[in-house]
Amino acid sequence: FRRVLLRSTDASGNLATVWRATNDGTICYAQPAPATVNTSSTLTIANLKTGIIQSTPASGVTLTLPSGGLVEGGFNTMFTNQAFEWSVINLSGTNAITIASGTTHTIAGSATVAANVSARYVTRRTASNTFVSYRLC
Repeated sequence: FRRVLLRSTDASGNLATVWRATNDGTICYAQPAPATVNTSSTLTIANLKTGIIQSTPASGVTLTLPSGGLVEGGFNTMFTNQAFEWSVINLSGTNAITIASGTTHTIAGSATVAANVSARYVTRRTASNTFVSYRLC
């Protein structure tokens, strides 16, 4: 088995490894620190790109998905039927998180992330400026 690397330049123009498969077959990838969102708001592209959104809401919060147009601009190299994954981790002992649809960005599956629960989503581009986020678990 040969090691496989995927490299890209970072914001400073330096070459960085973003994905690799080790000699024993383990897949490793760049993982930024989780985004923390504790109040009701519209998620940003930066939040989604971290791949992990954590929250410890003091009361129930609603996290609204960005519009399809914003996602299109933020993930501007995506083609129709391509997707990216992201998770929400609810660190609250008592308060739920609700994921809400944005304009031309819909949700398939449960939009509620209960207290002390995490949820995994795959967001798929279905057409220009149009996305569906599927809850996997």
